[in-house]
Amino acid sequence: MIDAPGRSPERPEDDAALVGEYVLGLLDRDEAAALERRLAREPGLRTLHSEWADTFATFLGTEEVTPPARLKRRVETRLFPGAPRRGWAGWGAIIGMPVAAFAAAFFLLQPLDPFDPTLHVDLAAPDAGLLVAAGADEDTLRIILQEGAAAPGRSLQLWLIAGDAGPVSLGLVPEDGQIDIPRPEGLTPGVVFAISDEPEGGSPTGQPTGEILAAEPLFEI
Repeated sequence: MIDAPGRSPERPEDDAALVGEYVLGLLDRDEAAALERRLAREPGLRTLHSEWADTFATFLGTEEVTPPARLKRRVETRLFPGAPRRGWAGWGAIIGMPVAAFAAAFFLLQPLDPFDPTLHVDLAAPDAGLLVAAGADEDTLRIILQEGAAAPGRSLQLWLIAGDAGPVSLGLVPEDGQIDIPRPEGLTPGVVFAISDEPEGGSPTGQPTGEILAAEPLFEI
C-alpha cells in the first residue's frame, strides 16, 4: 500500500491533498505560487511536502515507458468495471483528471488480472439498448454484458462466423457481469461475432432462429 501522508490536528486533510497535488505538478500556476509562499513560512507544510515527495519518488523517478495499447482497456476495465465503453476517447479524460495519479498508483500496486486480451470486439444494438464486449487472450474468451438485457422470456446468444462456414454457438450472453469460456478454435482477426435474440435457454436448432441484433468483426488490439 501507499504510505500516504494523512490528516492530523496539525495537518488538515485539505492541506495533505493540496501538497500531494503540488508534488505531482497538478496545481495551476497561481495555486502553486500560493502554496510555495506557505511552504516558506510553515514548517509543518514543508514536512508534509517531504513526506509526499518520498511517497511518490518510486513513481516519479522512473523512466517513462510507453505502455502497450491493450493496457489502456485493462486500466479502464479495472478502474470503471461495468461502465459502457466504445473505443478509447475517454482515456485522455481519465489521465487528465487530478485524481488520476492517485488512481494509477493504486492500480499499479494491485494484483493484475492475468487475463491479457489481444483480440476484441464490441457488439452494439442501440435500438435494443444493448452493448456486449468480448475479448480473447491465448486461452480464454471473456464475454461481458456492459449494457442492456434480453427481453422477458428470451435469451441473447453469441455466435462465431468464420468465412463461409455456418454460425457456431459460443453460448449465451451472461445476464449480468461477465463469463469466461475456453478460447474456441479459429479465433483470428476478421472472424465475425454476432448476437441473436433466441428463446429462453438458447436456440433449439443449433443455428440462429431469431433476429440478429448485432454483428461485428473481431479485431486485434
